[in-house]
Amino acid sequence: MKNLTAKQHHVPQFYLSQWQAAGKETVHCYDLVEKKHFTQAPRNILTLRNFYEEDPANPDNRMEDHLAEMEGESAAVFRSVAAIDFSDLRKDDKRGYMQRATKALTPEVCSAIKKFANYQYLRVPGVIAAKRGELQASALTPNQLDHHLNPGRFVEAGVAYTEGRFQSLRIKLCLSQSEDFITSDWPCFDMHDSEMAPAIGEDIGRKPGVVCVMPLNPRMAAIFYPESFNPMTALVPNGFGMVLPPAEVRNFNVLVIQQAGRFVVTRNQSDFVFKVAAKRKKAAASWGTQNGGAHVGNG
Repeated sequence: MKNLTAKQHHVPQFYLSQWQAAGKETVHCYDLVEKKHFTQAPRNILTLRNFYEEDPANPDNRMEDHLAEMEGESAAVFRSVAAIDFSDLRKDDKRGYMQRATKALTPEVCSAIKKFANYQYLRVPGVIAAKRGELQASALTPNQLDHHLNPGRFVEAGVAYTEGRFQSLRIKLCLSQSEDFITSDWPCFDMHDSEMAPAIGEDIGRKPGVVCVMPLNPRMAAIFYPESFNPMTALVPNGFGMVLPPAEVRNFNVLVIQQAGRFVVTRNQSDFVFKVAAKRKKAAASWGTQNGGAHVGNG
C-alpha cells in the first residue's frame, strides 16, 4: 500500500530549514493572528492536512509527490546558491560581491530558481484565497469556484499557465552582509508601484513594472523582473547580484511581513516582526488553525 503524506507543506521544509540557526533544529515563528512567538522544527510548520488532494476524503498524493520531486531538484540549487563564498572579499568590495553573485547565476541556476518561485507563488493558501476574491464577481458558480480553486488543481493549472512568463524574467540577487532576510507563509509574491495590486497569475511577465520577490535564505533574496524593467538586463541576460544596505534589507522584510497570510519565520528572535505587523493594512488571514497550521502538526 502506498505511503500517503497527510501533513502537506505549502512552504517546503527544505526551504524553511535554511532559517535554522547554527546548531539549532528549530526556527522562530510569529503568529500574526494570536500575536504569539514560538519555535518549531520546519517539518511541523506551514502544513495543512491533505491540502493538495483533489479529493481529501480519498487522497492519492499525486500532487504532493509531484511537488516533492520539484523540491528535491530545487534544494540542490538553493544549497549551491547559499554556498557562494564571499569570505575572501572585503565588506566594502561591493563590486566583488556583485561579480561573484552574478557569475553564479548561470542559465541553469536561474531556471531552477524561477521554477521553484513559480510554484511557490501559486501554492500557498493566501494566494488561493486572494484569487477567490478576484473571481467572486465572475460568472462562476460557488461549486465551479471550489473546483477551480482546489489547491492541487490550482497549482498544476496555474504553473502550466504562467511558467513561460516566469522563465522569461530576470533575477536580481540581493545580498545582505549583516541583516537577515526573513520569510513567511506567503514568501513569493508579485507587486507593482500602484494602488492596484497585480492580478494573480495575469500581470506577472506581462505588465510593465510588475515584479515578483522572494527571500531565498537569510542572506539572499530574489527580485524577478521583466526584461524591460532594468537597464542591467542588456548586460546580464540571466540576472545580476547586488549588495543591499541594512536599511533596504529591513524595507524588504517589511514587505514580507505585510504580505504574510498569518505566519512569519526568522532565524533569530526579533521584536521587529510584531512592530511592523501592528501597522500593516491587511488583516492576517484566519486560516491555519486547523490540521496543524503552523503550530505543532497533528500528523
